[in-house]
Amino acid sequence: MKRLAAPILGIFVLCVGVLAVAQQSSDGPYVLHEFFEGNLQAEGQTQQQATRNPRVPGAPPSLSMEKGQNELVYGADGPLKDARLQEPYGELSPFGRANTLDKNTDRVDNLNYFASFEPSVIPYKRVVAQNRVVYSNGTYMAQLEPGRRRPEPLQGLGEQPSETFWGTFMFRSEANRFMPVASVSPDQRVLDVRTEPPVPVEVFRDDAGNFMIRTPHDGLLRVNMQVAVPTFYFNGTMDGVTWSDVNPQNESRLPTEASRVADRVLKQIGVDRRLGPGPAIKKMVEYFRDFEAKPFPDELNTGDLYESIASNQIGVCRHRSLAFMVTAQALGFRTHYVYNEAHAFVEVYWPGSGWRRIDLGGAADQMNAAANDDRDIHSPGDSLPQPERFLEEQERMVQNGWKPPSEGGANGGNGNAANGSQGTNNAGGTDGAASNGTDTNDTPPETADTRQVPRLQFLQATRRVKRGGVVSVEGRLTDPDGRPIIGETVEVHLGAVGSRNPSRMTKLADLRTDSNGFVRGDVTIPTVQAIGRWSMFLYYAGGQFAPIAAE
Repeated sequence: MKRLAAPILGIFVLCVGVLAVAQQSSDGPYVLHEFFEGNLQAEGQTQQQATRNPRVPGAPPSLSMEKGQNELVYGADGPLKDARLQEPYGELSPFGRANTLDKNTDRVDNLNYFASFEPSVIPYKRVVAQNRVVYSNGTYMAQLEPGRRRPEPLQGLGEQPSETFWGTFMFRSEANRFMPVASVSPDQRVLDVRTEPPVPVEVFRDDAGNFMIRTPHDGLLRVNMQVAVPTFYFNGTMDGVTWSDVNPQNESRLPTEASRVADRVLKQIGVDRRLGPGPAIKKMVEYFRDFEAKPFPDELNTGDLYESIASNQIGVCRHRSLAFMVTAQALGFRTHYVYNEAHAFVEVYWPGSGWRRIDLGGAADQMNAAANDDRDIHSPGDSLPQPERFLEEQERMVQNGWKPPSEGGANGGNGNAANGSQGTNNAGGTDGAASNGTDTNDTPPETADTRQVPRLQFLQATRRVKRGGVVSVEGRLTDPDGRPIIGETVEVHLGAVGSRNPSRMTKLADLRTDSNGFVRGDVTIPTVQAIGRWSMFLYYAGGQFAPIAAE
């Protein structure tokens, strides 16, 4: 079994300085990044689509200052104008207007989805969440209810079993303005924030679980954010509560007239409070997943639009989700209408457990997963009812490269649990929520490497470098007793800060140890290397000794 230690050298490509340090402000909920020396230089920034190193599951993304080939740039009003971005029915900012239920219920042919997280949560990235139904003269709208924005300090994993994700975002920052940032869950905990250039950043959350940042910085800004999401959010069991738990006042959360219409829809579905909350939600999910995307019938034009859509089970994802929200709030469930550039879904609050994501289907026939590159895809199970129409839609998405949830399937993400147990990084692996730390994978465990572990020291390297520039590297390889290991190959690698796997990095050179065990040489940084902050590794693959990375 390979033993790899953490890297010790952080370098800036086309930058000057040393690694930023995240810390907590003593007088505010800031996530600070302390910069010690140097300035970002402008040379070489014309290569906007430079090759980026492969991602290492669970490792922080690169703090590159170059816009990725398939990456959106965000500002204070959401994504900046981009030719590949087809605007959905609603602004891509939680600060925007309400979303109105409409009659464009036919299937959409093709939409682009832009991934921001590792592992990818396609197609469930949260860009806008709205928590209130507004009704006016037959018009139904989802809206963000006015409320406070709470600062979000850095936190630990917490006690709930949770799964971790890294998000990477490029901003055209405007000083001291709130800028929305995509999220995975309204309950997510912020574990780490890193920026390039290193500047102070505040993270906030509103009452619908929209996240945003604020910084005094003006100009281009890369933000990497690590979050922990409760496992319940993805496929938690919705059972074991009473209506008084859901809504102690036993009242609709809708305006009076809308509530009357919703009661008629609930009667058609066969749901009332004689069912428990769990059976009621499952019956509603089965019903709204059985919608059909087709043109809105002319004969329904004179009726109540919500009632027509819900009673006739017509529409794509946004119709299903907004109509579900109206229906669920009539029963007293706290419900979010959530969407991104390519898909809409809902979230329901379950007492004692937190928010639970529910996909009702209705996505585009073809979804182009732009910026999904080589990310693992997070694929939790789906224990809720899945009618035939819903399964057919899932199959269409599979044909376009998406790994959908499967009945009782396991998480494919970086399933860090609160107790420290660790899931796998592959779709369909264990979900990392076991309390005893037992390996539940059917694959036999890897045989331990019993060879002695040598010592590999990274002694020095040039810290200021441009693309195409030369880095002078020196290290030393010795056996466990301190004797030099002579004539062995030591590899030089360049990878993202926090990376651990040499096979997923850029190999720069092979150096040979001399009669004293030293390796010395000049290595060249590739001209296509993305601008940003990187780590350099020395790696010894082993022979008579076990493999090791520079400590």
